[in-house]
Amino acid sequence: MKFNYPKANRDETYETYKSSKNGEVKIEDPYRWLETPTSEETKQWVNQENTVTRSFLDSDDLSKKFVSELTERISFPKYGFHVRRNDLLFYSKNPGLLNQSIVYLQDTKTKQEMVFLDPNSYSSDGTWSLSKFTVSKNAKYVAVGYSKGGSDWVTFQIFKVPTTVGPDSKVEVLDDLLEWTKFSSIEWTDEEDGFFYTRFQKPQSLGDSDKGTEADENKFQKLYYHHLGWKQSDDLLVFESKENPDWMFSANFTDDYQYLLIYISRDCNPEHNLSIIKNWRNSIKKLETFKIYEIVSNFEGNFSYLTNIGNRFIMHTNYKAPMNRLISFDIPDLDKQSSSVIPFESWAVTIKDFVAERPYLMESVGNTLAKKIYVTWLKDVQNQVEVYSIDGVFLHNVELPCPGTISVFGCSSFHNHIYMAFESFIYPKVIFYINSESNDDKLTIHVEPQIKNFSSQDYTCRQVFFKSKDQTEDIPMFIVHKKDLILNGQAPTLMLGYGGFNISYAPYFSIYNMYFVDKFNGIFVVANIRGGGEKGKSYHEAGTKERKQNVFDDFISAAEYLIANNYTSKDKLVINGGSNGGLLMGAVSNQRPDLFKGVVCEVGVLDMLRFHKFTIGVQWCSDYGCSDKPEEFDYLIKYSPLHNVPSSTTVYPSFLCLTGDHDDRVVPAHSYKFMAELQHQLSTKVDTPLLLLVDVNSGHGAGKPQTKYTQKYSDILNFISKTLSIPIKF
Repeated sequence: MKFNYPKANRDETYETYKSSKNGEVKIEDPYRWLETPTSEETKQWVNQENTVTRSFLDSDDLSKKFVSELTERISFPKYGFHVRRNDLLFYSKNPGLLNQSIVYLQDTKTKQEMVFLDPNSYSSDGTWSLSKFTVSKNAKYVAVGYSKGGSDWVTFQIFKVPTTVGPDSKVEVLDDLLEWTKFSSIEWTDEEDGFFYTRFQKPQSLGDSDKGTEADENKFQKLYYHHLGWKQSDDLLVFESKENPDWMFSANFTDDYQYLLIYISRDCNPEHNLSIIKNWRNSIKKLETFKIYEIVSNFEGNFSYLTNIGNRFIMHTNYKAPMNRLISFDIPDLDKQSSSVIPFESWAVTIKDFVAERPYLMESVGNTLAKKIYVTWLKDVQNQVEVYSIDGVFLHNVELPCPGTISVFGCSSFHNHIYMAFESFIYPKVIFYINSESNDDKLTIHVEPQIKNFSSQDYTCRQVFFKSKDQTEDIPMFIVHKKDLILNGQAPTLMLGYGGFNISYAPYFSIYNMYFVDKFNGIFVVANIRGGGEKGKSYHEAGTKERKQNVFDDFISAAEYLIANNYTSKDKLVINGGSNGGLLMGAVSNQRPDLFKGVVCEVGVLDMLRFHKFTIGVQWCSDYGCSDKPEEFDYLIKYSPLHNVPSSTTVYPSFLCLTGDHDDRVVPAHSYKFMAELQHQLSTKVDTPLLLLVDVNSGHGAGKPQTKYTQKYSDILNFISKTLSIPIKF
């Protein structure tokens, strides 16, 4: 098929980098103009690219038919978060086909319930989405954070919870309005009259444009206190770092509200600095500077608060424990400190193991009012849960329904009601309830989905372990297909991967993935490659910076395993990844264009020399490195997808690149520049489609309306069908 790609102007822009081996190196950047998404030239080019892509996808009615069937498949009630305060339960539920889930409020005693918040009423196209929902200690107020068009920018409003729950009860919205927050938590005071949060300055280039369409670097985040009724301009500055513009902050109270902990992150690594405020109430009342004590100042590890008894703290940490452990230690008496800096060594000597490190990952911990501690482990990318007393005595295991993943474990020190979401690739998400006051912590089903014409018994999910190029063994991979599938090496296969930022690609249920398995009689695969957090700190670090090539080698080895073991073939294998996984897609397509028949690259990081210059990108230098440093430039230039498009190959997989015009995390310029270069180099040498599809009013993915998500997945299935030349029956 002939593709008339729009011509992208190649200008003479270049940049000079310093190499540790070659001195100054001139790197051409002919599509730098595509980094300005609001320019008329960029808009025109994007519209033309969309026209080419839609003409390919809409050459028949496949997408429409996929949308129709998928819409029917997803039409079942889906439950999200559950937050309990006293007898009040807030929970989210999509009755079936709404773009966004509704938040309900239930009185668990009277069983009366009401709609607390319906995001669908705020925008007709579903692009107003709920980003944060933080309930105060006794459910007097809720801080509601929302975003528009998929942007990471969040606006906060305060909702007053009605004193009675019923059909005639009203939810009052206060006048408080907080803007320019990103990645901010809300920490309510125990008196429920204010909270701590973080914010940036408004981007200078934004003007009157929509939030999320700018690419300005986000720097100098600050921690503030907001008192209900104040204007945001009157909020009290709590913490900042003028010397470190890229540092980011979060805060949380200890269970007794005696201390406010401030976590200081310098990048995406889990290690952080830690400071403590004790007399925070006086500072608020007197509107004076907070007295802050540093207790971790050299990023010694991560120290995530669990609970405390006086100055005896229990924390989840990777300090001297790459698989994590639970420790206890003593904080010095802050009132007796002459200096605001408490040397780490002075209190680290009191550290004791509360629950010791094991050969597999201690993923998370939680506690309840009953003084029980719940420890969640990740072993072979599947969860186990153990229960301990507040004294560190093991009590028992929590018996899970099958191998799988706890996607939410809702412990709270405010109460003894635990709502746990559990799922796997073939086990739909079920919300279980645990009464922490019980002796056995037995799971009971709170709500479970009723999916038409679906039974887990019809499918198999097996876990295999393979060897990578550098002979590293036991890299996990999950393989899902129908039980009656004949493995003859010809099954259409969709393989996913991520491999970065210490994120574990744990089993999850997706009706969309199961639809692929059904409709294509195919195989769905997730490769748990290095760079992720599946096996702790060393597994993550093995896929970072100069070791990033391990990630690509692992994924290539996973594909070769599937072919060698008669699951699929090169002509039946399609791969898919998003964000850091989009980088993976671009890199392996360039390095092994012969191995994959099709590639779907979503919101990918594709320009490895300039990613740190946009929005929040500088935080990723912890995983990638930075081209401003000569030794790191040397390895980034070797695999950067934009700079390594093969110019002489006559073989390249069919390529579909997806992004959103409001993606202010991985800005769309990554996709624009890569696809312009791909089409420039290969459009006359290969006959496979090299397509870009830009979604309007969409961001990095969070909060995407269900209709948009269904359309996106239908287009992906359409692309796969055409790529693999598989006729689909409806």
